[in-house]
Amino acid sequence: MSQVRIKLSPFVAKIAQTGLAMGANLVATMVVIRLLARELGPDEFGAYALARRIIANMGPLLLLSLDIGLRRFLAVVSDRKSRAGYVVAALAIIGPMFATLLIVGIIFERALSDLVFGGPGHYNLYRSLFIFLGGYAIAMVVYASYLGLEQVGRANALLLMLFSCAPVAVALAIGERRDAALPVRLMGAALYFAGLPLMVLLSRLGWPGVRSVQNAAGQLLRFGVPRVPAALAFACLLSVGPVLAPHFGALKDAGFFAVSIYVLRALQTGVDGFGLVVLPKIAQAAAANDTEFLRSKLEAVVAMILHLGLFATAALWIWAPDALILWLGPAYAEATSTLRIVAISFTPFLGYTMLYSIIDGLDERAINTRHLLPALATATLVGLSLGWSRLGVLGLAVGTTAGLALLGLLSVGYLIRRVGLNLRRLDITTALVLNGAAGALASALRASITNHVRVGPLLVLGVVAELALFATYVYVLYRRRTPWVQEIKRRVFAEAT
Repeated sequence: MSQVRIKLSPFVAKIAQTGLAMGANLVATMVVIRLLARELGPDEFGAYALARRIIANMGPLLLLSLDIGLRRFLAVVSDRKSRAGYVVAALAIIGPMFATLLIVGIIFERALSDLVFGGPGHYNLYRSLFIFLGGYAIAMVVYASYLGLEQVGRANALLLMLFSCAPVAVALAIGERRDAALPVRLMGAALYFAGLPLMVLLSRLGWPGVRSVQNAAGQLLRFGVPRVPAALAFACLLSVGPVLAPHFGALKDAGFFAVSIYVLRALQTGVDGFGLVVLPKIAQAAAANDTEFLRSKLEAVVAMILHLGLFATAALWIWAPDALILWLGPAYAEATSTLRIVAISFTPFLGYTMLYSIIDGLDERAINTRHLLPALATATLVGLSLGWSRLGVLGLAVGTTAGLALLGLLSVGYLIRRVGLNLRRLDITTALVLNGAAGALASALRASITNHVRVGPLLVLGVVAELALFATYVYVLYRRRTPWVQEIKRRVFAEAT
């Protein structure tokens, strides 16, 4: 008699572990946003959200994409001296970059603060940005090093401690102090604790020697610098709406728009670990010129992006009003329209976030930069045009959606050219039909009960219904022998006799 047992391969186990860690980070982020949104109020929360978007924009200038380079190069070298060279080189490059940003920031403090936050009165918040950036740089070097060395458990532990637990503790500790600078300052200070595992890592790797550091620095810069425009463009693509929102409305509109970006990023957190873990594998397959392997695997990945993205988009569109009220409170119900517009871009956004690491593994050229620059230009031009034509913040949301849609299409287009991706194998028609039916059923359920139950029970019923619909959806795809579903079954479940 045969029985089915679960047996995760090491590769799938790493993806699952990273996905769980990022899922926990997602929960922590949602808790932090809920606490701060209610404690700070819409205006100060808008200032906090805008500050976090500015940090996201400055991150690429500080890191120079060395975090991606570390993951890639540490995965393909095995001797301790070479690995130490890359880690030390990354620190040697990032240190002066942080000093430069800090000096410029101090010299032009008032002008830059007034420009970013739309007027005087936020100087403490502006200074807190640099406290955060210094700790962030250290934490990202350690995190990227762990991933490149395939020490996924340690990378996830760092993620949970510094990017999940610490922010929750800060949000709980500040109480009702309506000062957006305080949480930014305290969260940034917590990131400096990453210096402890960094010292342990360096002591284990040993001193690599000056020449090794110089060689590694050259490789990291050649790999990373051409990718800075891509990282910066992606950060700006997600920030153009929140940054411009106060100019088409009020400071609280930056917070409303930022909530939409938070939700967008939260929905892809569960699968984002795939891209982080798969980069070393893709780099190895590309180095071996195994085109057939790449084609079959990437067709399954793109199909999964399409199938999961469409389902999540429909669910978010339907339940967004109720989720926002329960999560943040009635004061943030105004964010519903913005969220629904941005939600349309979730599938291409998911495509880019899952495929950018794969593209980096396939090609040392800055391919993502070539995709991101026109996407950013589209988001900015469309957003400003519609924003000035009486649509205001909603016009900015349409611009962001248009930019992200173009970005996803360009990423898939590259794979079609690079590995011969076949769109006919993605089962697009089936996905559209099934998601249309699931969306209609969920909409009918919400319409029938929304006036009879409170928001909390309504969302509980909604979650139960969406889980049932999702299980049915995946089962139908399984019966149709959809490759990505079959691949998961093959890797997770094993027949034992």
